[in-house]
Amino acid sequence: MLMRPAADVWNELSERCRRLMITGTRLDTLSQGTANQITAVLESEIRRRSESARGRGEDSPVPFRDIERIWHQLSGPGYTTGTDSLRFAYALVAHLIEGVTYRQDPFQLYVANEELANVAWTSRQLDHNDLEAPTERLFETLMDLKVYRRDGVTAPHKPLLLLLLLSDYARGIAPTWFHFKEIEPQLRSLIARFSSLSDEVEPGEPFWRLKTSGIWDISADGDVDLSASDPPGLHILRTQAVRGALDSSIDAALWSDRELASRAIDCTLREYFPSEKHSRLKESLGLAPAASDAGAVDEVDPAEDANDASADDRYFIFNTGAEHHQKEYGDILGERLGFDADVIGKNLLLGAGKGRFIYYRTGKGKTATPSSFIGAGRIKYVIEEDPSVEGKKRWAAILDDYRPFPTAVPRSTYAPKPWSFQHGIAEISKEAFEQIVALGTGAGVATVEFTASTLEEAGLAEGLRIEPVVYRALVAALESGKHVILTGPPGTAKTTLAEVTARLACRAGRCTGHKLTTATADWTTYETIGGLSPSAKDTGLVFRPGHFLAAATQGKWLVIDELNRSNFDRAFGQLFTVLSGQSVTLPYEDEETGKPIAIAMQNDLNYSDDEYSVVRIPEPWRIVATMNVFDKSLLFEMSFALMRRFAFIEVPAPSEDVYGKLWASVLDQMDQAMADDASTVLSGLLAVRKIKEIGPATFLDMARFAAAAAPDLKGGRLAYQLFYSYLLPQFEGVDSKQGRALYSLVAPLVGTELHARLRTTLHDVLGVTISGSTPVSEEEEPPEADAVP
Repeated sequence: MLMRPAADVWNELSERCRRLMITGTRLDTLSQGTANQITAVLESEIRRRSESARGRGEDSPVPFRDIERIWHQLSGPGYTTGTDSLRFAYALVAHLIEGVTYRQDPFQLYVANEELANVAWTSRQLDHNDLEAPTERLFETLMDLKVYRRDGVTAPHKPLLLLLLLSDYARGIAPTWFHFKEIEPQLRSLIARFSSLSDEVEPGEPFWRLKTSGIWDISADGDVDLSASDPPGLHILRTQAVRGALDSSIDAALWSDRELASRAIDCTLREYFPSEKHSRLKESLGLAPAASDAGAVDEVDPAEDANDASADDRYFIFNTGAEHHQKEYGDILGERLGFDADVIGKNLLLGAGKGRFIYYRTGKGKTATPSSFIGAGRIKYVIEEDPSVEGKKRWAAILDDYRPFPTAVPRSTYAPKPWSFQHGIAEISKEAFEQIVALGTGAGVATVEFTASTLEEAGLAEGLRIEPVVYRALVAALESGKHVILTGPPGTAKTTLAEVTARLACRAGRCTGHKLTTATADWTTYETIGGLSPSAKDTGLVFRPGHFLAAATQGKWLVIDELNRSNFDRAFGQLFTVLSGQSVTLPYEDEETGKPIAIAMQNDLNYSDDEYSVVRIPEPWRIVATMNVFDKSLLFEMSFALMRRFAFIEVPAPSEDVYGKLWASVLDQMDQAMADDASTVLSGLLAVRKIKEIGPATFLDMARFAAAAAPDLKGGRLAYQLFYSYLLPQFEGVDSKQGRALYSLVAPLVGTELHARLRTTLHDVLGVTISGSTPVSEEEEPPEADAVP
């Protein structure tokens, strides 16, 4: 009789299945002999994938309860009854639990050796002959890597490095030593694309720290302390020929069996990455299916629209190199780019086989557009060419649809991270690619016109109810070269209008997007232009760009909310000069070049890249700011110098019927009686606009609150809560006369039982004292609302 608990059997099955999974060993069903691959081993189920035509491509679970039911039968009569021979749970028990076997007619599992079947898993030793020693070490290491974690987020940098190494073995191109300098670009690209903590780790970290795994050996030519736990700097890793190699026995095993490398890659993906990233990672490693024709790698269909990039495209920067290199490789600008096995980044391009590219032209002095991005195009495919006279492998990228930029983009204006101009081939993100193209083509390809009518259409789509004259004035100011400040009372959707305008500008090819920030009274030129701050590695102070430079260098319009909260003269400083269309030199130096930083207009040739680190301001670049004219407690006096550089566009509150239409769109979803009650309250509260103008956005928020609070709040209590939560803050700074007038308007709405509470609130918040004995009807007539400048 079996005394062994089912939970112990499950533990043994789980461990054995885990080893089958990592070695890629198949397990056959009992009746049909159909091979199955174990795909996952979880706490309460084991997943497998059948290789039959019907089951291929889909995982099926084997839950613990199935194993428990089988073991319960084996522990009773010693055999199973009423079983289905096709169910994979029986195959697991029959194949993997010693002492249990099966018969076909009638089909049933039975205990053939009770003593073996009763041996507890904790007492049993796995037969290690199913895994040769090097293979076992490899897989055990892959499943037990120490990975960097912060705040519960895992950064799989070592797994990414191992995937990169294993992909070379899988393609049969793994070298004896992996030189850091050669694999740095692709490792950096993988970290940037697939790590949530990419900003905190340099590629040298996993490259160096993988040696603690026991399967990675480090060597170097120079005086490098190989026993140090922390990696040396990137400069040493690159210049001292620091290199790594997998353990010699594992290296030999991987070279003799490419399928082993593929299984190791699958194991690493399962252990450290969500399934939705597996396909993208394999493509990034060059493991996507290749074209069958020799030499070509996944050629693009010529009929494909060159301007319609798919989501699978990869993006690269090609360094044009010196002229003698171009002649040596047979380069033709925009048609072909040759490279050999020594070119940094070659594996990235070989793995992709197609994509989009941007040319970077290096050089100094009088050469045309030196140190700049000069054009973009499409990579059709990559072919292998005859080796060089030295025997080095050579390839050529065949290019198409090349278009030079109307305006070259200097590296000092924008350089995507982690790209380095020293790399012959480098992969960048889609966002970086689009940003460079946008800057080079004058901010992008226009899909709409930037006109008052298209802006009004965009505003209506966002639910804005603004007079057409506002749209016309706004577009006219921007088209005339002015930056803009939108003024008006709170709640008139000035910020929304500013963002709608910036988004339309992006669609119209004026910018690459927009950056939204809110001004504060503490702003100085440090927040707007930039200033010195400690470097990430505590090596001193470095210049960090502020909101203005960060937006301008990315080709994004800057949207500043509540500009009136800042001290304009203190915050803008040198920007006064730039906003008037002139260039200026900042009192800072570029960390990388040591040159003084200058802000220059895009076509200002007086600032050369040889003498300055120049931040170029594209001609269409604009600031769109907002200002609440009633926020006088924080409003600093604007200087004439700033006022001359902005056009002021008033965004007034609309007519009263617009308010009602806006809140009706919200209240229509409520019970009719509750909707009528809320509408009556909102209509009554509109009267406070006689004292201070308040825009419809505030009342729209009040309507949403009323809908959410129904039916718990209604009538006077709803009126009081809406006034207290949404309207009261707008009346800060009113005088006693205005305060009494405000009370006379609100008191009838909240009801007599809340009069005392309303008086206390006005006293505590606004400092207005109102006599409790004064009837509401005897209050003074409310004054007219403050005029909008």
